[in-house]
Amino acid sequence: MYCGVDVGLKKCHAAVIGDGVEFLGDYEELDLSGVKLVGIDAPLSFPERGAFRECERLLLKMGIRLFPSGAPFFRKISL
Repeated sequence: MYCGVDVGLKKCHAAVIGDGVEFLGDYEELDLSGVKLVGIDAPLSFPERGAFRECERLLLKMGIRLFPSGAPFFRKISL
């Protein structure tokens, strides 16, 4: 099973996927037993300048939409 965590300012949400959706809800209620891999949706670093890191610029060039990690609201919920 795999888990994705969406970090929020007021709440964190999670989804666990196995053969189907095993869990979808508040991270506080999550049981991680049986989960092999967890992905956390929150920037661990900020751009040195501007709004985007190099990896985000590459994703944008591929047509993948995202929120810029340099946005002020990310600074409140990140490291």
